[in-house]
Amino acid sequence: MDARPLPKITKYNEPFFKVESDELKLQRCTSCDNLIYFPRVACNRCLNAELKWEKVSPLGTIYTYSKVHRPQHEFFFKDVPLVLIAVKLDAGPLVISNLINYKPEDIKIGTRVKARRESVEKTDIKLLYFEPAK
Repeated sequence: MDARPLPKITKYNEPFFKVESDELKLQRCTSCDNLIYFPRVACNRCLNAELKWEKVSPLGTIYTYSKVHRPQHEFFFKDVPLVLIAVKLDAGPLVISNLINYKPEDIKIGTRVKARRESVEKTDIKLLYFEPAK
């Protein structure tokens, strides 16, 4: 089996993937105050390159979802079906991730979820997932 596909860590996304706990940090534009997901070099609204990292609430609501029965990478075959979700964060941005630790009845639009980080073995990367909020 292939190894888990991982994000390429750069100076622009390192604060997002290398966090201490389950915290969720996003970039905020210093010019237009836009809160940004996914990590970028410049603001997607005004193109300002001065961005700061900010801790935001890990809570949000499932905006939409999809069950994936045929993943594109062999590493994920064991996890089928994967539930990919778009989460509207309470802080504002729409974030795409996987739903974990769920019951089938949890998979519906409007379900409240909370960000959770999981460490990747033999790395210092923590991937972002969501689980039903308790």
